Amino acid sequence: MFFGKSKTKILVADDDIISREMLLEVLSDDYEVLEACNGQEAVEKALVEKPALILMDFDMPVMNGLRAVNALRADERTKAVPVVMCTGRGELENVEALLEAGADDYVIKPVDPSKLLLKVRAILGGRRR
Repeated sequence: MFFGKSKTKILVADDDIISREMLLEVLSDDYEVLEACNGQEAVEKALVEKPALILMDFDMPVMNGLRAVNALRADERTKAVPVVMCTGRGELENVEALLEAGADDYVIKPVDPSKLLLKVRAILGGRRR
């Protein structure tokens, strides 16, 4: 029996269901998209699912994006997973702190789907998990 290649996993963490659904729609043709609704859930899922990339909103309940990035970078199992933060224009002052905490890149909301796909592909390159 033939089994096709499994898709690369991307974890999308955003408390806004509309934003999550948009990202799911944009990414699901090429990637297996996992979802989390806050930073704590994102960290927990990342430890279990081992995504190749995490797209994470900055402003979330329970654990915001900055604390989640710190938690991901502190754990050997997730410290090398690329994290792209999604931030609103009003949160741009947090970008420096996010990058210093270990986020690899950021996108401004509302996210442009074609630019997001280019960024994701550039970060992932030919890597498969």
